[in-house]
Amino acid sequence: MRTSYARILVAVIIITIGCFSCAPAAKHTRIQPRTQFTSNLPSVKGPSLYNQGKYQEALPHLQRWAQTDPNNWLSHNWLGNNYLPLKRYDEAIAELQKANAIKKDKSNFNGLGQCYYNKGLYDEALGYFRMWVELDNTDWLSHNWLGNNYLQLKRYDEAIAEFQKANAIKKDKSNFNGLGQCYYHKGLYDEALGYFRMWVELDNTNWVSHHWLGWNYLQLKRYDEAIAELQKANAIKKDSGNFNGLGQCYYHKGLYDEALGYFRMWVELDNTNWVSHNWLGYNYLQLKRYDEAIAEFQKANAIKKDSVNFRALGQCYYKLGKYDHAIELLESGLDISPDLQKRDFKFELAMCYLAKGDDGKASQLLEGRQILGVQTQKHEKGIKIVDVYKNAPADRAGLKPGDTLTEISSEPLAGVSDKRFTDEFIPRTDQAEVKFLRQGRIHTATIQMNLRLVKRVEPKTIIIEGPGFAGEKWAVIIGVSKYKDSRIPCLRYASKDAQSLYNWLISENGGRYSPSRVKLLADESATTRNIKNALFGWLKQAIAEDMVIVYFAGHGSPPSPDEPENLFLLSYDTDFDMISSTGFPMWDVETALKRFIKAERVVVIADACHAGGVGSAFIQGRRAITIKPTTATALQSLTNVGKGIAVITASDDKQLSQEGKQWGGGHGVFTYHLLNGLNGEADYNNDNMVTLGELIPYLSQSVRRSTKNAQSPTVAGRFDPALTLKK
Repeated sequence: MRTSYARILVAVIIITIGCFSCAPAAKHTRIQPRTQFTSNLPSVKGPSLYNQGKYQEALPHLQRWAQTDPNNWLSHNWLGNNYLPLKRYDEAIAELQKANAIKKDKSNFNGLGQCYYNKGLYDEALGYFRMWVELDNTDWLSHNWLGNNYLQLKRYDEAIAEFQKANAIKKDKSNFNGLGQCYYHKGLYDEALGYFRMWVELDNTNWVSHHWLGWNYLQLKRYDEAIAELQKANAIKKDSGNFNGLGQCYYHKGLYDEALGYFRMWVELDNTNWVSHNWLGYNYLQLKRYDEAIAEFQKANAIKKDSVNFRALGQCYYKLGKYDHAIELLESGLDISPDLQKRDFKFELAMCYLAKGDDGKASQLLEGRQILGVQTQKHEKGIKIVDVYKNAPADRAGLKPGDTLTEISSEPLAGVSDKRFTDEFIPRTDQAEVKFLRQGRIHTATIQMNLRLVKRVEPKTIIIEGPGFAGEKWAVIIGVSKYKDSRIPCLRYASKDAQSLYNWLISENGGRYSPSRVKLLADESATTRNIKNALFGWLKQAIAEDMVIVYFAGHGSPPSPDEPENLFLLSYDTDFDMISSTGFPMWDVETALKRFIKAERVVVIADACHAGGVGSAFIQGRRAITIKPTTATALQSLTNVGKGIAVITASDDKQLSQEGKQWGGGHGVFTYHLLNGLNGEADYNNDNMVTLGELIPYLSQSVRRSTKNAQSPTVAGRFDPALTLKK
């Protein structure tokens, strides 16, 4: 387009110069240089300023050109294209149509298409972009713009065809962007992935490229990779869409505390968006902070009356036991809900009436449907019960949150999705026999499905297999990331590892330990005195039949190169110059096991096994300041105390224990796999129990694979391989 402009401009300049050179000079008038005359012409000055991006300054010159040369299509074309970046689209359209009336040119169709596109009038833009492609089929940009227009019209297959034509001419980041978005909106996230990755590779400093790649990973449920990309996007530009995506990632991982901060930031940046308040409300709902959840759902509803908000409010008031208020809100939501949602609203209403004891009204709302009255999620061994509605058939049969249904009416449930379970596996009969896992044991129960026949009975469960455990389980969890003595460098994730293990131990879906029997010492609370009190005093409560876990994540070191055999765990208040008198000596762990801890089952886990060669330098990303390899050996010597003790260390004598963001967004590699193993990945025989006999080989393989054999966990002791860390 600009080549044709240049030819005409040259012609205009030559004619103008000729006129001035032939005209006689006026007497006493100083003749200006010819370059000054030509550069001041509106047909020259305007385009020159335009090409410098000075659109406002170019405007009066281009307007003068169009006024003085109205029959020249180029004058209108230039003026129209100048209005375009100024976002004066209607004026741009008027000028480009004038230009087109004089001469049908691809640059006019290009400009007209962009004007209507930027006005959001994609149907109007379509014809102009098609004409541009028809006139200039070898220009990749014409196909790119037409593809983007089809994308806005949700005509994804046609958009893909145009972007591929554009890419065949020139591999460009905007083509990969467009192709990725097309496949994303078609729900073909695997196909989209490659295009978004290419976009990031070509445009790594553009936050939007990382943003889209992150959202694509989110749809693929690859949450850790999604988090990494959205954090990169946020590092370039803090945007509400990034905080939204990060919040959703942590929400779907079940890490509601981590999600909370991101949803709050989303609300702060996008306070008028009802969806931001809705997500924050749901996060509060998962945290059982019902009053805060209600406040957010009410804000969402104030912006937009939506059935989703009414349903969420109903759920909050149900949880608070305010069933009449919940019914009022759910009925309001039912009135405005789409037909596809009405069944869900009627279910929620029925649960409210069941909680009030009105089985007849509940049965009427269910319209003859048989229900269990549970909230569930898919589990590798079946369907896991997340919540049980009050007085529903499952509640009356004695099922509880945390139970995993493995069979219903003799139909196995392993690998069955939530939706299939609801649609296909709920029996249509008056009663159903179920098998379910609870605390590692398989039980059976009979559920009365017909609400008219249901009566509350004591649960009758039958233990048909699984090892028993008569005692209680105790744990002392220690993690030190920061130290009072600034000469001891901070670790990034040791205290987070300790907190994560503590959370798993006391959670209903994890170890189910009583919080009163788990002591967490993290950072400032992990002093030498507190550690000693926990091991020498607090754990004295455990009796012989009980089991004890001691976990430590942090630095370990001898006091000097001359004393490699004397190993100390570095507590928060360790003095770097006086490690021997201020750190926690390893032999005190042995003393506690011999003299104070009476439990006959003890598991010691240390994510603090170090090696580092000669020198006292800390290594970033490694939990080590050791002078000579000693930690694993020192820990393994604890097994000399007697049988029933298992000692698991993160690495062997010649290795470093690693930590980094690549493991679950920030963990030690050993503890990251420890948590995954406890959550079921180590359950090789699929019996819903993770034994030490399964956990230990899982840790060995997973850690070695993740570190490319740079770190190998070790185990020592005489212990029962059937022992589990779960209650």
